[in-house]
Amino acid sequence: MESFIVSLLVWSALLLGLLGTVVPFLPGLGLMFSGILLHVWYFGSEDIGIPLLSVLGGVTVLSMLLDSLGSAYGAARFGSSRWGVIGSLAGGVAGLFLFSAPGLLLGVFFGAVLGEAFFAKKDMRQSLHAGWGSVLGFLGSTIIKVILGFAFLLVFIFTVYF
Repeated sequence: MESFIVSLLVWSALLLGLLGTVVPFLPGLGLMFSGILLHVWYFGSEDIGIPLLSVLGGVTVLSMLLDSLGSAYGAARFGSSRWGVIGSLAGGVAGLFLFSAPGLLLGVFFGAVLGEAFFAKKDMRQSLHAGWGSVLGFLGSTIIKVILGFAFLLVFIFTVYF
């Protein structure tokens, strides 16, 4: 019974983590890695192995660092100031809570535009350009997280069950 509960917790962390690769504020790969760690702690490291576990841990840390920089990088690449980046982050949070997933994208865009227009005093063309860069950066980092999430899941399945 105990091993069933641990397996249920592991799979819950993996699936919730996979969802977290798309939903902000859920530490997607962090949850997935925690589930894999729980599996190794309870069932042993014979299936997964310490070298693979180390690689997965490194990828998790790297992805968390890159994820926090995704929208900021996209915004900066498209000429955004610090105000656009802050607006993008704040808009993404507000959009997610007010309008779910579509609101997240709209919030990232409009947050960057408003930050640039009102605080950085840029014209509308520059503000829209920065907003578009924020969205592209956010989407790029999300796509990378989803790919890594599925890779984590496949690595876990193939190392544990095959």
